[in-house]
Amino acid sequence: MNHRKRWLTTVVAGAVMAGAVPAFAGANASTADVVAADVSPQLSVLASYNSGSGESGAEIVAFDVTTKAMLVTNGVLVRVDIVSLADPAAPALVRTLDLSGYGSAVQSVAVSGGVGVAVVSGATVLDKGKAVFFDVATGEVRSSVDVGVLPDSVTFNAKGDIAVVSNEGEPRCVTEGARLPTTDPLLAENPEGSITVISVRNRGRWTRAQQVTFGRFDSEAKRAALLASGVRVGTWPGSTVAEDLEPEMATIVGDRAYVTMQENNAIGVINLASPKVIDIVPLGTKDYATTGEVFDASDKDSAFNQQAWPVQGMYMPDGIASMTAPWGQPLLLTANEGDTRSYFSGIDNAEVAGQECFTDEARVKDLPLDPGVFGDTATLQAQAALGRLKVSAVAPSHTTSGLYDSLASFGGRSLSIRDLQGKLIWDSGSMFEEIVHTADPTQWVTSATTPAWATAPYDSRSDDKGPEPEGVVVGRHRNRQYAFVGLERAGGVVMLDVSRPTAPQFVQWATNGGDISPEGLAFVPAAVAPGGKALLLAANEISGTTTVFQLD
Repeated sequence: MNHRKRWLTTVVAGAVMAGAVPAFAGANASTADVVAADVSPQLSVLASYNSGSGESGAEIVAFDVTTKAMLVTNGVLVRVDIVSLADPAAPALVRTLDLSGYGSAVQSVAVSGGVGVAVVSGATVLDKGKAVFFDVATGEVRSSVDVGVLPDSVTFNAKGDIAVVSNEGEPRCVTEGARLPTTDPLLAENPEGSITVISVRNRGRWTRAQQVTFGRFDSEAKRAALLASGVRVGTWPGSTVAEDLEPEMATIVGDRAYVTMQENNAIGVINLASPKVIDIVPLGTKDYATTGEVFDASDKDSAFNQQAWPVQGMYMPDGIASMTAPWGQPLLLTANEGDTRSYFSGIDNAEVAGQECFTDEARVKDLPLDPGVFGDTATLQAQAALGRLKVSAVAPSHTTSGLYDSLASFGGRSLSIRDLQGKLIWDSGSMFEEIVHTADPTQWVTSATTPAWATAPYDSRSDDKGPEPEGVVVGRHRNRQYAFVGLERAGGVVMLDVSRPTAPQFVQWATNGGDISPEGLAFVPAAVAPGGKALLLAANEISGTTTVFQLD
């Protein structure tokens, strides 16, 4: 017999919401797995830096040990804000680095030993971007170099002599030449995804930049092998594999970079010593019908209705981090946000309704289901059941004789821990959705007031991708390892003790009123943090704020 335990939390608008400390165990955690846990450190808000630019005024944050400053991207003003944390309780803007001369939008920033690097997209999202290296202490640009199309993230290796840029290369519904809008995906422009590996010397002067592409997977045989393994390629009509792969975020383990390919539900493995693609690892799906996992599938049921459904959940991670297990094995942690493929005609990221040339998104109620597989399809496709859920209309959803016999939803709504070969060690399952509901049950239904840290009432996201875990970082504190996961839609940061990677424990869901939609996270260990206490920095995309949490 399963006994569902609940835990108490306190929600205070404008302050941290801290919970008691349950734990979730097992490869696929559910609410039945809640057990008592030891007392753990807690996050408390020290201060918040407001860019003043609103949405996109703060997206990615990094911390420079040398200058004790945090670097925050400002996509609105195409700059990097360099903010002193000499007093973590009083962040102070030191200078801004104007990058408008290098492109149209700052996408990401990283730092190592006083050298910063920002990646900037080109004049349009179909042009090559730039990696710009600069001195954090002075703001002096030291060098810049071309990268791929639509650079999405940048990260340094541990030594700081290699920077890795993930170039997403998203399609746009425009034709070549004048780049006029088109609704024909076969005419749309679709740049190749790529990885740029940059060697860095002399405090920010690059010496070599190598572009890693995926063309060697374009043959019919290799394309077929990827599809058979579960990698989502071929969803865009007429695309090559190289065009279809969209690198997103990266973490570095030794001389390998592990890069999420969110839309492809895969991780790319890149050799940095001799830059090339080693492997593309499929992440598979979670079977909500058979594994005991549950989720709320409807935004029209006016209730928290977690249950198992006949659906496959694609993990589709965005953020990725790495850690070393107690037994010495490197592990990967992924925030399984999920993403549909809906592309528009705007080459400046504008999304104009009715000008999509392709989308793989459909609601279950609009798909012809096979009654031999799903049984009573009318009941299943009701709005309060599975009808509202958004699923992929293409692979791995599958049709036979025009009827769908399997359905795949976007995102795992979870944090996963895997080995370097992609084998799943642990997944948080329905934990995040359960945490959000239990902490604030009166605000779950769509008629409730949107919390001060969320983008929408909680239940309004049930038919989409749930709380949407976006970014993840790992930090060591007092001989234990913690993972911090930002929830893009529900808001706030979930803290987990991952010291035992096979059985992580939930510690806290921390929110701060006024912070909306955490995007980038950075952990600052106590040994290098100003004031001697570990910090967590969270950049919030919608509110344009970056909050300094202290780990007490």
